Order: sequence, then structure tokens, then C-alpha cells
Amino acid sequence: MPGLFCTTVCPLVVIWLFPYRSQTKSALLIVKRDSVTEQPLKGAEFQVLDADGKFVDDTGGALSSNGIYVTDERGQILISGLNPGVLVVKETKAPDGYMLDDKPQTVELKASETRTLTFHDVQKQTVTVQKYVGGMTNPLPGVTFLITDDGGNRIGAGEYVTDANGCIEIPGVNPGTTVVAREVRTASGYALNSSPKTLEVKVGTLKALTFYDEPLSTLIIRKYIEGTANEPLSGVAFKVVDGNGANVGTDDGMFYTDSAGEIRIENLEAGTVIKAREIKTVDGFVLDGTPHGVFCQGDIYPHLQLHMSLFPSGEQ
Repeated sequence: MPGLFCTTVCPLVVIWLFPYRSQTKSALLIVKRDSVTEQPLKGAEFQVLDADGKFVDDTGGALSSNGIYVTDERGQILISGLNPGVLVVKETKAPDGYMLDDKPQTVELKASETRTLTFHDVQKQTVTVQKYVGGMTNPLPGVTFLITDDGGNRIGAGEYVTDANGCIEIPGVNPGTTVVAREVRTASGYALNSSPKTLEVKVGTLKALTFYDEPLSTLIIRKYIEGTANEPLSGVAFKVVDGNGANVGTDDGMFYTDSAGEIRIENLEAGTVIKAREIKTVDGFVLDGTPHGVFCQGDIYPHLQLHMSLFPSGEQ
């Protein structure tokens, strides 16, 4: 018989020797790593096809379905018992927190060899928005931002609100994305800063945007009766305008002192010049039409403290 060898150990024993036939099966090792740290990545899914586009079975391992394999704790997939030939390997699902690398790799297996294909995934990034009170490092909670890319598409939830530390964290942003952050609602008592800021997200660089909101001012006008221990005078009318002459408030710039002799005008932006002039008094008192100006400086409340004179006897 061809390929067989015979030897006689003794006259009654014949031993047939078969030549050793080498193993022709091959194996493929798929390795998944972080693009920066080279740490192995568990949970990446790959599809393995042959040159004809057919699913590749793993006779020495476990196959889920449709040629899909998942990397283990070592970031590896070992497919054994493969026939020599060309294989195409493509990542179909990235591990949590990573970008999918869907560029396929091709390998040709020869008989009795193990080939290795290594894939790298880029980790998604976290972008931070920090909100402070203007001119200080005090955090400002309760401010709403709209977060989009440079095409206007919302990132994540789209709208985020600063926490008790004045901070917003937006996880899962793909490197290469240009993030646009715009304040849409501010906290009570602060001026809205609607100027957007942009940030190109890169791996290994600082990914933070910082905003400041200026506190609003409250102008207090107090009216007292001259010659008294600051006895308040109610019902006195004032015309209030800004530095450009535009009326302040919703009633054509008209304000009246209350029972405490006060007028409070809130939500004035820092840097605003305010001019107040008395235009109508109450019976028995002399009108003081002198205009008074103040400069609003954020949380420093400007005051106008004015006194009123009685008419001299017989001149009412």
C-alpha cells in the first residue's frame, strides 16, 4: 500500500507504520485596544467573513450568529480550526464609551499558522461647561445651556442645566466634533450671556468651556420729608431713563414711591447709567425737578436718597 511502511518485530508480529500528516488548519487572533493607552478593550463585536462573503464558523470556539464574535477581558477573540484562505474582519459594535472603527481588515491565512489582526478604538470624550459669577470664581447654578455641534445638531440631551458647582458634563462626545455652547436661560438676578462659545474636541486635550454672568443691579430711590428723622413720603412720581434716554420699566419710565417712600427698580444690567427725575409731588410739598444719575455696578445696589421740602406757610 503506498505511503505505508512495514517492519517485522518477530516472525509472528508485523507492525504497519503510517507517516505523520501535518495539521493544515489555521487560527485567527483578533485584538482590540485603546488608541492611546493600548489597554485591551472588552465587549467589541466583530464580524468575520470569507472571501466569498460567507460567515466564518469557529470549530474550536463559540459562534453567536452571523459570524459575530465578541472580545473577552483580554480584548481578544481567538478563532481556531480555520481553513487556509482570505478572511475579512470588520468591527460592528464598539465597546461602551468608544467610537466604532468600521474600516475592515483583510488577512490571508496559510496552512498551520495563526495570524493576528489588531484594531484600535478612540475613546469618546467628556466636555465640561463651567459657569461663574462675573469677575469671581463663585459657581453659578441653575443656568441652562443649549449644546450642539457646528451643524446645529443637538448633542446628547441638547439642553443642560448647571449643577450646584456651576458645572455641566456632557459625556460621549466623539473626537473631531466641534461643540457649540450657548446660554439660553440664566439664574434669577443675573444678566443673560447669550454669546456662544465653541470647542473642537480632541483626545488628550482640555475639553472645557467657561462662561461668566454678571449680577443685575437694583436701584433704590428713597424719598423723605426734609427736617424729619427720615419720615417717608409716598406718592411722589419719578421719570426714570437710561443713559441713552430710553424709558426704564414697562410704564413709560414712570415710578411712584410706596408707603415706605421707596422705589425699587430691579434687573438693571451692570454698567447701565440710570437717570431719575421727580416730575410730580404730593400736595403741600415743593417739587424737586433736579435730575439725578447713578451707575449700576452689578451686585452693588445704587441708592438715591432724596429729601422733600414743605411749602412755606401761605404759598400752597
